[in-house]
Formats: sequence, structure tokens, C-alpha cells
Amino acid sequence: MREFRAEPAAAADGGAWQFVSVQRLISGRRARAKKGHRMKMYPDDWRTRVTTAVVIAACLIAVKLLGPMVGIDGFWPWMLAVIVGIVLGALVGRLLFRPSSGGPLEDKKRSS
Repeated sequence: MREFRAEPAAAADGGAWQFVSVQRLISGRRARAKKGHRMKMYPDDWRTRVTTAVVIAACLIAVKLLGPMVGIDGFWPWMLAVIVGIVLGALVGRLLFRPSSGGPLEDKKRSS
């Protein structure tokens, strides 16, 4: 169940409105985020996501420009461009922005 319902928050929140899941309403629990467990504002893979978005945009522009020249039109070339953009963008993003291992650099390993 992913339905949401708005209800007034506690008086300590100044009466602001918040959204509560139906499951929490049924069970009677009010989940509070612990102070140290907040969601990150920017996920670690944001570079990959931006790269994917840019590749999708490039694929859509290519369909817009090349579609009439080749003689393809309709819904499916656009959908195919989005799918190809997602796959290529994720691949290019992972290749360009690999996560660091967190260990020492290669030169420091050899010198030790």
C-alpha cells in the first residue's frame, strides 16, 4: 500500500501538514527519523544519473533530427531512444565515474 493521506502534525511542529502512509495509520505507529539517520540530499551516484540524463537528451535530439531523414516516425522510435539512452548513460556514467575503493593509492602500496 503506497497511498498517502495528509494530516496535521503534532503541535510541536507548529501545525505543519505532513504525509503519512496508510500502513502507518492502520498500525497506529508514527515513525520518526533518528537524528543521525537522515537521508542524503545528494546520492553518491549523482554523476552517473546526470550522465544518463544527458545521454537520454542526446538520443531524443538524435531521433528528432534524424527521424524525418530516415523516414521513421511515431511513438516507438522515441521510446527506443529513451531505453537506449538509459542503458548507454548508465554504462558511460559507470565507466567515467567509478567509485573509489577507499584504500591507499597504487604508488603507496608499492613503496610500502
